[in-house]
Amino acid sequence: MKKIVIFGSGVTGLKLAHELIKTGNLVTVYETRDQPGGKCIGTFENGLPTELTHRQMFASNMNFISTLKEIEYKGDNLLKNIEPLNNVQFYWANEKKFMNFKRNFFNSFQQLVDNLKSANSLFFSGVPLKDIYWFRSKLFIDNLDKDTLNMPLSTYLEFEKRPKLAHFILKIISTWIGGNGNTKTGDFLLLFNYKNLSKKKVYTRTNTTSLTLNGPISDSLIEPWYGFLKERGVKFRFNEGIKKLNISDGVAINAISEKNNVIEADAFILAIPPKQVVNILPKIAERLSVNYIKSHGFQFHFKEVPSLFLDKTIGIIADSAWGLSYKLYHSKKYAHKEFSNDVKVTISITATKTEKEKGPLHNKPLIECTLKEVEEEILFQLGLQEYMYKDIMYGNMNIGVGAKYLKYTDFNLEQYNDWHHGPVIKEQNDEKYFWIFENELINPDYNNTVGINSSNCNNVFISGEWVNDEKQIWTVPSTLERCMENATICSKVVNNYLVEA
Repeated sequence: MKKIVIFGSGVTGLKLAHELIKTGNLVTVYETRDQPGGKCIGTFENGLPTELTHRQMFASNMNFISTLKEIEYKGDNLLKNIEPLNNVQFYWANEKKFMNFKRNFFNSFQQLVDNLKSANSLFFSGVPLKDIYWFRSKLFIDNLDKDTLNMPLSTYLEFEKRPKLAHFILKIISTWIGGNGNTKTGDFLLLFNYKNLSKKKVYTRTNTTSLTLNGPISDSLIEPWYGFLKERGVKFRFNEGIKKLNISDGVAINAISEKNNVIEADAFILAIPPKQVVNILPKIAERLSVNYIKSHGFQFHFKEVPSLFLDKTIGIIADSAWGLSYKLYHSKKYAHKEFSNDVKVTISITATKTEKEKGPLHNKPLIECTLKEVEEEILFQLGLQEYMYKDIMYGNMNIGVGAKYLKYTDFNLEQYNDWHHGPVIKEQNDEKYFWIFENELINPDYNNTVGINSSNCNNVFISGEWVNDEKQIWTVPSTLERCMENATICSKVVNNYLVEA
């Protein structure tokens, strides 16, 4: 039996443990936090949904699907927690206009209708017809060479020549996946073609190309998965991350934990954010090129469904300054639970542009706004500002787990030293506050060359949402499938190393 140590218990770390325990290894996962899941945080608090961000998956995400099928849960498996997304929306709040897109498997006619709607969304956003036609021709990915797939999106779509097209595309991908002009062309094309699927290699039980979890992600995925892995023999050590690796002649002799414990293993896997990896392996910085996005979620609870959002599911607000998207959760349907306090629906908002872009109402970035200003601004960008002081809305805006708005005190600065801090904000009473965020999206761009074997140590491997591998098929950033597929490939590399060693 070989001993494997994994640092990090996010989706990547859990998937690594899931695969490596199958081959008879002794697997231990070390995690600096007090719970598994990483950025996948969502549960019920006081009977109402709260989450870091809402999630959408796809029928082609077969690493995700196969993993859920293998996790035994309540006499079944975790596929019972999957449900279809029958439609998604683009929404222009300034005009109160929605464009609805069905997400069933398409026949030829339905595909034509969907393409026309996509073209119409571009036209409605002011993109010239000639650029729309040209853009549609650039979406086909057959026979594109490797260099084209790896080039920056801004080059492939000629952003400098086509500014209105660039503006629309950047709005959509920054909101959807935290992307930008340096996103790899192949990643973009994969994302925009996900709905053009054959039923041969996809999950067909829901009969939709888009999927979601019917319940908060901590409750419906992370906690059951964690329990399943423990039953299979995976050991977890929480509140104890990695401090350093002791390396000699290209081999890690041992690791030192944050509690100064010596950790020995036949193989070490770093499934942790790149900043932590660089602290341990400084030369990784030479190959690293990623974007850090302070994306976060907020929830609004309503005693009635706002008329604007009747029959809506999940969508992108195409004219939002803060990169807002939304997802609706209905009482008695979501996780089959009745919400507390007569709440009928929760609208969960994710903001991907929190640091620089100024909102139209208060003319400030989110991270510089007071709590009240953030609430007002998000409702304004949703087109729901008239509901703020009406009885239809229960309570005030909820800050999703993993972020806080705190008084600027020495105690808070010390207690949340490892979180990302915003600037000092003065309230009307001259008291000082600031925003803090525990997490950030980490999106590799076209220049990133960090791979599974980039450590230059025979028995040290790197895996995660920001790590590249040529064998990887699903490379879209900020998705569960990218994490899981990279972990699957990494686990095979580790097993091969252990056999050869």
